[in-house]
Amino acid sequence: MANTNMKTLLAASKKITILLFFLSNFICLYSQNISNEFKQDTARVEQKVRNMLDKDYSTYGMHEANKTLEIEYDKLLNKYYKILYNKLDDNGKKALKEAQLNWIKFRDSEKELVAQLYQNTYNEEGGGTIWGVIYGNSAAQITRERVFVLYGYLVLDNLEE
Repeated sequence: MANTNMKTLLAASKKITILLFFLSNFICLYSQNISNEFKQDTARVEQKVRNMLDKDYSTYGMHEANKTLEIEYDKLLNKYYKILYNKLDDNGKKALKEAQLNWIKFRDSEKELVAQLYQNTYNEEGGGTIWGVIYGNSAAQITRERVFVLYGYLVLDNLEE
């Protein structure tokens, strides 16, 4: 009887070991896949903007490149938000949604601050187009940084691998 229980226990242990092996490989592959996808996504955006600036490095070209940068990173923000959201349990989803709503308020207030700085400098210094470019880049960078934060949360569990 004890011998039968030991054989059953060993068989179950082997199954659990095999399952854990495949599960750890799956997690590692998922991490590599999401990492590769993220690298490709961000490289595509950055290259698109570099190409725009190569064609038109005027102030207008910089404005357009900054707009494109913000729009493209906003698309990635939505993509990686959804991926992260779908990985979370109900409490995590609620926390992520609340954090994202707070981030949107931060983003909007930060963009308003930069716009006011631009307007003040424009009025005090008698003009200048560089602040429009700085504003556009600041707005794009705020969104870009959030994309990297969300991606970091996605791979947080796999950093030690």
